[in-house]
Amino acid sequence: MTQDTFRLLIVLKKDHVQTQRALAESLNISLGKVNKLLSQLKEEGWLKEDNSLTRSGLKALMPYKVENAIIMAAGMSTRFAPLS
Repeated sequence: MTQDTFRLLIVLKKDHVQTQRALAESLNISLGKVNKLLSQLKEEGWLKEDNSLTRSGLKALMPYKVENAIIMAAGMSTRFAPLS
């Protein structure tokens, strides 16, 4: 999966009712590339005709799901003493 494909799937997962022009602007890629990616994803069965994700599209995103994270910080945070 390419980075543009991944970003497009994420945007469509959050809000699938966007025009191709709006998708191109939000992803900062050309309108032609958005059209090509949408066509490819529909051929692969990852998108329905209304540009919503299918089960296989959601399954393709599963390996990239973040289940936990560690926030590392160091120091006494004296600069933020009144706030912390």
